Order: sequence, then C-alpha cells, then structure tokens
Amino acid sequence: MESFDLQRHERQAGGFNHPARVWRVGRPALLASVLAQLLLTTPLPAAPTRDGTGRVVAVTDGDTLVVDTATGRHRVRLLGVDAPETGQRFGPAARDALAGLVLGRSVTLRVVGTDRYGRNVGLVERDGTEVNLAMVQDGWAWHDERLARRGELREAEAAARQAGRGLWADRSPVPPWVWRRERRGRERP
Repeated sequence: MESFDLQRHERQAGGFNHPARVWRVGRPALLASVLAQLLLTTPLPAAPTRDGTGRVVAVTDGDTLVVDTATGRHRVRLLGVDAPETGQRFGPAARDALAGLVLGRSVTLRVVGTDRYGRNVGLVERDGTEVNLAMVQDGWAWHDERLARRGELREAEAAARQAGRGLWADRSPVPPWVWRRERRGRERP
C-alpha cells in the first residue's frame, strides 16, 4: 500500500500551501510591511518654508545656501541670481563671496516658491541688506531674467560689468547656463 504524501497532494490540488498560492496571498502583506518599515525609518525632508528667519549653516555654491529655521533645515536658492558653478571659473570665488556674506549669520527669508530640485527660491536678507542684490553688485553673479525680472538686479549687473568687479574682471565670462548646456552636450555619447 502506498503512503499518503500530504504536501504532494496539496501541491497537485493547488491547496493552501502551494507555493504560487502562498506568494499571491503573502505578497500584499509583505509589501505593506516593507512600506511601513520604510515610512517609519526614512526621515522626511522638512516642508518648504515660507517667510521667516534662520541661521545659515552651509553655502553650496554662489547662489544656494542651507538655512536652519524653526521648521527645519532648508536649501534656499537666491531668486533672480545665477552664479558660476563650483567647477566653473569664478565658481569657488562666488561661493566664498556668498559665504562671507551669510555663513554662520542670521538671515531673513522671503520665499516665493520651490524649484525643480526641491529648493526654496526667494530673497535673502542679512542685517537689512538683500543678499541676492549684493552678489550681483559685487560681480559674483548674473541677473538671470529667466528666473526673475528685477530692474535693480539688471542695473547692479551693468554697474559691476562697467567697474570690472568680481567675475567681470574677465572680458568675457561664461554664463553658468551656457556652461551647463555645454557640459551636458559633452557628456552625451
């Protein structure tokens, strides 16, 4: 007489312990468990801030800084300003100029939105001085009309060019948007 094999019988009959059935039944629970674990262990980024004050804890380049506020740590992009990239000529000097203005200091933020990288975009003031304008006046950034059309930034850039301040010491500095486009073109096969 042949012995009865329960596991073989369940596999053939498509019973509860059939591997395909176990996977179909267990998959939603497994996915829910993994999702819950991720949500509980992954720190969520601070929500974009609006107006407020904070202390500048880092400067990443000539037009982006990191501010600690009451609502968390926020990356802030200067509105209407485009400074040379860190890997570009005058990039480190622009970053150092911005750091000299704000690093370790208290600033006031007037945020107008968020860019495609999740950074807050707005005006930054330190002791009543608009940092966006100061970077253009000192010749470390362009007024980027694609980001904001502001007459005072346009005039500040013209004056910095005329005086040869900052990056305008070079007769024909390469705007960062042109530099980025050229680099993207070289990176493509």
